[in-house]
Amino acid sequence: MPFAICLLVLVSCLTAAETTPTRIETTAPLVINLTAGDPHRIVMALSFGANQLKRGHPTTIYLNDRGVQAAVAQGDASLANGRELLVGLIRDGASVLACPMCTAHYGLSAEAYLPGVQMSSPERIEAALFAPGVRTLSW
Repeated sequence: MPFAICLLVLVSCLTAAETTPTRIETTAPLVINLTAGDPHRIVMALSFGANQLKRGHPTTIYLNDRGVQAAVAQGDASLANGRELLVGLIRDGASVLACPMCTAHYGLSAEAYLPGVQMSSPERIEAALFAPGVRTLSW
């Protein structure tokens, strides 16, 4: 009987070790490519970015296609939660870049955006996207 109990404890410990998430010790940068204009997807992407920024990952949010609408200071009321997240991300040190072509396509201007949102350029997105060890996600 003692052998069976020892075996059960050992199997339990090994199973717990395999399923317990571990914190990866890296500060790899993160670039989030946000094309969505849907309030839920915007909040999902920006919440993810905020969580990773808090974990030490330099974070860049690249707003393009309908994603630029999330940064309009006086924009659609349904995107208010996304705007609040963007304000927090900028305050906490994230870089938020808006696609100039998409800005023009949707009849927006740089002045329409929240303070701290920068118009992207080939050089700005290159610096973020091709930094050593960068990780990317899209919504």
